[in-house]
Amino acid sequence: MARVGIARDIARGAATSAAHDHASTRAASVSSFVSHRVVTRCASALAVAVLAGCVDRAPVSPTVPAPTPSAAAVAPLAGRPLVITEIMADPSRVADDQGEYIELFNPNTAAVDIGGWRLASGPVNPPTEGVTFPAGTSVPACGFVVVVRNTNPASNGGITGGLAMGSIQLGNNPNDWLTLKDGNGALIDTVSFSTRANGVVVPPSVSPTSGASWAVVDATGDNTIIAGNTNWALTPVGTTYGSGDRGTPGTGDYATACTPNPGGEVASITVTPDPLAVVAGQTRQATATPRDAQGAPVQAAVTWRTADANVATVSPAGVVTGVAIGTTTLFARAQNGVEGSATVQVTAPGAPATITLSINSPARIPVGFTKPAFATVRDANGTIISPPPALTWSSSDESVARVDQLGYITGVGVGTATIRATASNGVFGTASITIVAADAPTPAVYRDHLEFGEPTPDTRSVFRSTVRIDRRQFVAGYRELRGGPAWVSWHLNATHFGSAPRCDCFTAEPLLPPGMYRVVDFDYRNGGYDRGHMVQSESRTTTEQENAATFLLSNILPQAADNNQGPWLGFENWLNDRARLDGREVWVVAGGEYEIAPPTLKNEGRVQIPTWTWKVAVILPAGRGIADVTSPDAIQVVAVRMPNRIEPGIPGSAVGIRNLPWETFAVSVDAIEAAVRYDLLARLRDDIEIIVEARVHGQPTVATRGR
Repeated sequence: MARVGIARDIARGAATSAAHDHASTRAASVSSFVSHRVVTRCASALAVAVLAGCVDRAPVSPTVPAPTPSAAAVAPLAGRPLVITEIMADPSRVADDQGEYIELFNPNTAAVDIGGWRLASGPVNPPTEGVTFPAGTSVPACGFVVVVRNTNPASNGGITGGLAMGSIQLGNNPNDWLTLKDGNGALIDTVSFSTRANGVVVPPSVSPTSGASWAVVDATGDNTIIAGNTNWALTPVGTTYGSGDRGTPGTGDYATACTPNPGGEVASITVTPDPLAVVAGQTRQATATPRDAQGAPVQAAVTWRTADANVATVSPAGVVTGVAIGTTTLFARAQNGVEGSATVQVTAPGAPATITLSINSPARIPVGFTKPAFATVRDANGTIISPPPALTWSSSDESVARVDQLGYITGVGVGTATIRATASNGVFGTASITIVAADAPTPAVYRDHLEFGEPTPDTRSVFRSTVRIDRRQFVAGYRELRGGPAWVSWHLNATHFGSAPRCDCFTAEPLLPPGMYRVVDFDYRNGGYDRGHMVQSESRTTTEQENAATFLLSNILPQAADNNQGPWLGFENWLNDRARLDGREVWVVAGGEYEIAPPTLKNEGRVQIPTWTWKVAVILPAGRGIADVTSPDAIQVVAVRMPNRIEPGIPGSAVGIRNLPWETFAVSVDAIEAAVRYDLLARLRDDIEIIVEARVHGQPTVATRGR
């Protein structure tokens, strides 16, 4: 179920985010909404990616329901360095992958450096679609930045000066949400399309309107949920930009939220970026933000200097010039003597100047599990160096966590360690990871995962050698030849769901016998296929340890994204609803169907790619099991067989199936048994098995065979 770079537990959404588990009541009144939204047109585009000023945003009529209970929101806008003020999720004049945009507003009287900040999108939690802004990117005081799917105004609907959106793809449904975090991972702002309860979208919910953006009305108000919040409204008919969609990207009157604070004694000065990297012979702008004792920005002049003019100099306007390769300190000083500083690194052209390490959230794993850190290396101009230079990886405490030279971190003992990646010139980046206990008590109640029988190969099968792996969370029949499970069988009911975050910690199976090759996450990296869960991550969320077990590679097969993120996910969610909402007992078995000579990931011969993936589910009322199945009418059996190859025009091609309903691929258990040469549901009484295995979901029952 999981995938490379893109997590897929859509049903869970932002269950673990306080901004999306809403419990307190929002008090909101916008009776003066229209008068507050009338503004004067006066904005202009600035340098790459930033827009400043304010232009006409005509009155917007609220079109969403009245306010509803919400969680404790992020701080009011006046206390935030940036705020999300406009979202275009479904443009109509251009395609979504050309015209989507997100507007960010700087309510401060000083520019905000957002180099290293990350804007990320759901619908899953933690979000894995996102963009990290390059070093040196800043948003002007009381100005905007517009983050766009496509930076070309000729094809993006007419938006100029936009920052690239990276992998963000806004959904045309109620499920999506956004987070903005600074370079240290601190939450700056968050917006959810809809209200959620226990990770599930509940009323009020809202989906994007084609051709119209959502915009914040009162920039000092609560913007954490769009649905049911009169502080968000659709841009009205007649207020358009570029190609004619309704929106005001990079403009708006939020002046009342951006009132200068000329008074107050300077108590501190923040100099950004820190470190400031500059190429020898080139220049880089530094920014000083004076603040009073309460941390509010104040207007105050500063003077600049460097500790070593032989390494770098600075102009009265804060423009730093690299003189010679080396390191020095940059100072900004207020008239009362308060100083702020930043490190200046002068590098050779093309040399590493900054290294940013990221670990998919949450940056924590149980003992024994593995998670990669990713290094982004930039030169002094903020340009990503690709391919990256060789880095040396190390851990601050190898009794807690070890890291290999590919950046894979393995939990060794409970605690926190700092992971460091160092370039040959000494530039380094760090990230922290927390290791938790290998196991923990769980409220999940598991019954026999093999209640309806262990899948067994029939006499025609030449691939009968499997290693059985018994875990609390599932049972797998692992086949070394395949580099993955021949089948995985598991039980599912409502007690298996909780709020534990997605581990995202794909780990080699430690229970395989000595001498057997253990597939690792790197075998999948850049292989063109998702890391596809058999037992879905979402269905094991009572504890971090329960969820981590689903990331063992004995539970993973290569899955085409159009399959994994499309009908396969749809069937997973349908089964989850039967267990979680209807209170049913569900038993599932799943696996892959292969060609005689299947291809392998990256042609490396380690992990074979199934042409089809299949799944069989047995559904019973709560508390019942095989002993209660006394007739075919006492049991529901649903089977699917889904194409899984990424190549178009071949048998088993999954190209284009992403938006098809899972029911399209319903088949009989008999059909799956014939294809994979396994006997399934063998513990059922024969007369019942004959009937239920011939059924196709949604079609009349016809018994086709006997034993």
